[in-house]
Amino acid sequence: GASPVAATTADAAAGASATAREDEVLHRFHFTTAAGRTIRVLDNATTGALAWRPAAGEERTYVYFGPQSAAGERLALIADPALPEWMRRDLEPTVAKIFDRFAGETGMTLPVRPFVVVSFTPTGSGFSFGGGQLGSMLQLAFAGEGLRADTAETRAYFVKHLAHELFHLWDGSALRADAESEWLSEAAAEAFALRAAYGLGVLTDRQVAERLVDLGNQCLATLDGQSLLSAPQRQAWDSWYSCGPVLLFVAGQAVERQHAGQGGLGLLVREMFAEGKLHGGVYGTGTFLGWLDKLSGDRATVFTLQGIIRRGVPRGADRTLAQLLTAAGYRVKLVPAGEAKAGPDVFAVMLRKALTRCACGPGGATAEAGEDCVRLSGSAQIDRVGDVEVRRDPATAYERLRAGASLGRPVRVVAGDDPQPLTLFCGRDTLDASFDQLLRLE
Repeated sequence: GASPVAATTADAAAGASATAREDEVLHRFHFTTAAGRTIRVLDNATTGALAWRPAAGEERTYVYFGPQSAAGERLALIADPALPEWMRRDLEPTVAKIFDRFAGETGMTLPVRPFVVVSFTPTGSGFSFGGGQLGSMLQLAFAGEGLRADTAETRAYFVKHLAHELFHLWDGSALRADAESEWLSEAAAEAFALRAAYGLGVLTDRQVAERLVDLGNQCLATLDGQSLLSAPQRQAWDSWYSCGPVLLFVAGQAVERQHAGQGGLGLLVREMFAEGKLHGGVYGTGTFLGWLDKLSGDRATVFTLQGIIRRGVPRGADRTLAQLLTAAGYRVKLVPAGEAKAGPDVFAVMLRKALTRCACGPGGATAEAGEDCVRLSGSAQIDRVGDVEVRRDPATAYERLRAGASLGRPVRVVAGDDPQPLTLFCGRDTLDASFDQLLRLE
C-alpha cells in the first residue's frame, strides 16, 4: 500500500560533468533494484538497473520501483494492486475519458507521454488524497477504508481528485504559470476537475452549483478581504483552491454569454494557452484577464475579477461574490452565517481566525505572543465555544462567538489539552470586516 516511488533531486546524482555551457551541469543517475523488478523514470523503463541522463534543469522527478509494468498508450499508468476493486477496474477508462476531455477543451495534446502512479493505503475509516507532480510525472495517493465501497460519493471524490491532478499535465507541465500566477494553475485544475466530474456523470448540475457556493464561502473565510495574489505572503494558499475556481466559473459564464455553445471557460483557456505557447510556454493573470475582456466584452466583470485578484475587497466581499455568481446564472442569496448551510470547513476557518484576532490582536500572532494567543492561533483543537461543542455544531459555535463579540460579552473557549476554559473579551474587530453574511444556494 505504501507509495512505490522516490523523488530525485540534483543532489542525489551519482555523478556530473560539465557541458559546453560553463554554467550548466549534467547529472547522471544510476538506479538498481532486485533482479526482475521494474525501474521506471518517466518514459524510461527496464528491470534490475537503469541509467538515466536528464537534460540540465530536468532532474527533479519521481522514480518507480516495483513489480509492475506500465499500461496505456497515451500515458504510462501504474495502478497499485491494493486499490479497491472498483477503482482498479475503472481507473484506466476514466483516465482515458479525462484525457479526451482536457485535450479537447484546451486544444492541446501533451508533447510527451506522461507517467502516472496511483497508490492506495487503507488508513483510517474515511478517505483522503495526496498528489504530487514533477514535470510530466504524477504520483496520486488515495487512502482510507471508506473508499472501498463504490458509492456516488466515493466515485465523485475519485474522479474529481484524479482530474485535478491530471489537468496539471497541461497547466503545470506542458505550460506553466508565471511567477505571480500559481493561483491560476490551481484554480484551473480545480475548475476543470469539476467540469470533468459533471461531464463524466458523477456530479449533477445542482451538485456542481452547491460546490461552487461552498467554495465561495470558503473564499470569504480565507481571503480576509485581501488580494488573491497576496495569499503566499499570508500563508493563505487555501484561497487559491476556493476563490480561484469560483472566479474561473464566473469568467467562463461571461464568455458563454457572448459565444454560446463554444465551451465558455474551455474557449477562454484555449486562447490563453495558445498565447502562452507563443511566449515560452508561460501564461499568467494578465493573459487570463486580457482574453476574458476580448471574448466576453464584459468590462464590469473583468474589472471586478481584477480587483479581487490584485487589490482585494476590504468591505462588501460577500455582496461582490453574490453579484458575480448571480450574473453567472446561479441563484444565490446572502444570509446570516447560521442559515448558510456552509460546510464545516468554512466555520472552522472563520472560528480560528476570529479567535486568533481576539487573543492576539488584529496583527495576529507574533514572536512575543502570549500563551492564549499561541494556543488559539496554532494547531490546538478548538473543542467548545460557550456551551456548544464545535465538532458537532461548528455553525452555532461561530454564532456564539459572533454574538459575544457584537454585544461585548465574555466568551468561554475550551481548546487544546487544557480542560480549563479561557474567558475572552472579544470586540467587534474580532470579526472579519470584509463580509457580514454567507452565500446560500436557493
